[in-house]
Amino acid sequence: MVPRLAFTAVFLLVVSFSSYAHDSERIEQLEREVEETKQRLLILESMLQNKDDEKEPVITDDGSKSVSNWKRLAIGMSTRHVQKILGHPEKVDGAKNAVWYYKNGGIVKFYDGNVDSWSEPE
Repeated sequence: MVPRLAFTAVFLLVVSFSSYAHDSERIEQLEREVEETKQRLLILESMLQNKDDEKEPVITDDGSKSVSNWKRLAIGMSTRHVQKILGHPEKVDGAKNAVWYYKNGGIVKFYDGNVDSWSEPE
């Protein structure tokens, strides 16, 4: 009876360690997958943040005359992106902190090279 009990104990011990080893390997695999997913997410988020400057806006020949082009403006847009949408301003005051004036009365204000606010033409 003692040998049988010892065999059962050893068997249960082996099964437990085997199960633990399998769980440990699975956990390590899942942790690697989570890290890979985090890295991929960071790359995608970075690409989305840079996407604003790369988007090709719908521009008509009207540029700043088109109300729909003014509606495409967003806080944080670069000067380059605004120029693609509205065209060249009639007058510029400043550099990185600038105010762009358009012939039709529209104004775009930049802070540190990015859109801070704007007034659509009336």
